[in-house]
Amino acid sequence: MAFGMILFAMVAVQGSATNDFRDANLNLAFTYPSRWKITKKDKREVHFEIPFANSSRAGELVVIRTGFRGLADDWQNLQKQTNELSNRTIVRQWSQDLLGAPLLLTQVNYIDKTDSMTMTTGLFYTNVPSKMLFHLKVPAAVQDEMAFEWQQTLETFRTLDGNPLAAEDPSKPVAARPPVVTTEAKRPLITEKDKVKKVSADRLVKLEINGRKLEIELPETWTFADQKDTQLTLVNKSKKLSFAAEVLLRIDSEPADAWLAKFAATDLAAYDSVVLREDAENVPTKFGTSYGYTIRSGKGNIGYRWSGGGYVNGPDAYFKASFVGTDATLYPDQKKAVEALFAASKVRTLP
Repeated sequence: MAFGMILFAMVAVQGSATNDFRDANLNLAFTYPSRWKITKKDKREVHFEIPFANSSRAGELVVIRTGFRGLADDWQNLQKQTNELSNRTIVRQWSQDLLGAPLLLTQVNYIDKTDSMTMTTGLFYTNVPSKMLFHLKVPAAVQDEMAFEWQQTLETFRTLDGNPLAAEDPSKPVAARPPVVTTEAKRPLITEKDKVKKVSADRLVKLEINGRKLEIELPETWTFADQKDTQLTLVNKSKKLSFAAEVLLRIDSEPADAWLAKFAATDLAAYDSVVLREDAENVPTKFGTSYGYTIRSGKGNIGYRWSGGGYVNGPDAYFKASFVGTDATLYPDQKKAVEALFAASKVRTLP
């Protein structure tokens, strides 16, 4: 079969016409709008044409298999150098978690003939012999529309065998495995064990904003130390962390990712130099939420500094939180705890 064991099947999602993309060698599947048309497919890559009602020029998504096994920084530097040599303007480089592994992303602007274009390149940095690489090219005028649609598509990503993935470690060999044999792609689900697991009272808080009843649940090792209306204090005693947090309704507040961008810009002024920055943006979870964060470390205005800020989006509300630390020896463990806070917290709407 062309492109290995790729299968394309029509499905219905919330009443809209969609198709499923499946690749047994990559052990991946995702759902995409039926207006995307496959224009090319072979053993290495698949091309999708993406038309837009408000643009005379269509976009293009190219999904490629690659055997890249270097460091994540090496990949990002390669993208930077390649695009600079091609006279493309680099907008940003970042990463986000997907199914337990990083998605390494680079966005650039460029001119193709007379059209202003935007291209996003992503490498799914998984510990498998064959990785998924994609190039998403669209006219700049429809970039916002495409960004939303692509994020919706990312939320449908799942492994064909139902197991989570892990990040690449180029220092260790990767054992070859046969393609996954399955007739149905499995979506990540909340298990019965997750549903009945008891949560301690200090990890739950309930509040009401403008008549909307909400509940916030923190992951293990995190607790609520204080609550005053919508202002919360989140504590991880073992990692010596204390976050000031606030809960807001999405309908009458600025988007959480817009707040995070402002936080990151303001926070940068407190650094003389940044050694490391890590980002996650609108990453979907199995809890029906999404999260994002920015974490920096480096030389602050008055010595070593690291800082973190992030959010967790629920159906109707989100909470945002931030922290500043000055102990370099605590940083590695603290960073992991911060990442877990945003990735595993839950924001629910109550009846």
